[in-house]
Amino acid sequence: MRVRHEKVRDLAAQATTLLRGEAGVRLQAKEDAIRVAVANAMLDNLQEEDDIEQEAERLLAAHQTEIAQGDLDIEELRHRFKREIAKRRGFRL
Repeated sequence: MRVRHEKVRDLAAQATTLLRGEAGVRLQAKEDAIRVAVANAMLDNLQEEDDIEQEAERLLAAHQTEIAQGDLDIEELRHRFKREIAKRRGFRL
């Protein structure tokens, strides 16, 4: 995971503070619970991105010979694989 857990907790705290200060928003749970829920959602999202990245790398490795023979742009293929994997999983990058 590219982002440390401490950073995610800080971002979740900032998001919760912003929500609390937003006109028309009424928090219906304790701020600690909201902060934890936001942090968990962010961590889940980051983990899904990592899983997609790993699957794309496995696909690249599996097709390494064809890629080399076809003189294909590996970065373009990596992005294409990631987009297709994300789409199949219903995940938005």
